[in-house]
Amino acid sequence: QNDVPVVLATDDPGVSRGDLTTEFQRAVEEHALTYAEIKRAARNSIQYSFLEGASLWKDAKYTSVVDACAKESKECTAFLDANPKAREQWRLEKRSANSKQVFRSAAAMPPLWVACLGCEVAGSRGEPGRRTYSPPILLSRKTGGL
Repeated sequence: QNDVPVVLATDDPGVSRGDLTTEFQRAVEEHALTYAEIKRAARNSIQYSFLEGASLWKDAKYTSVVDACAKESKECTAFLDANPKAREQWRLEKRSANSKQVFRSAAAMPPLWVACLGCEVAGSRGEPGRRTYSPPILLSRKTGGL
C-alpha cells in the first residue's frame, strides 16, 4: 500500500520454536494474505536479505528481470553464478513456475498445500550441513490458489 517492503521471517527455531512454514501459514490463516501478497513477501525475503550480489530484478515491483537474464543463456548463467542473491531469486521463480504446472487449478489443490519453493534441506544432496535459503509458499483455496 505504502511501498513498505514486507517480509516474513523467523528467528533461530531453537530459540523461537518457529519456522518459516508456520509463519507463512499464519499469514494466510490469521491475516488473510492473498497468494499474490504471499508471493511478494517470499520475493521480498530474498531481495532484502543479506545475500551478496546483484538482484535478478530491475525494479522493486518484480515486473522484469535484468537484461542478462531476459532469456536463459550463457550470459544469464554467468550473471547467476556471480550473484548469489540473483541465483536464489532465479531458483524461487523456477520453483514457483514448476508449482503452477503441478496444480493448474485451485480445484485440484488440497485445502492447504505448502510448497517450499527454495528448499534444499541440509544434507539432502549428500552435503552434510549445507544451508541454503528456503522460503515457503502457501497456497490455499481460501486465497484463490494459483
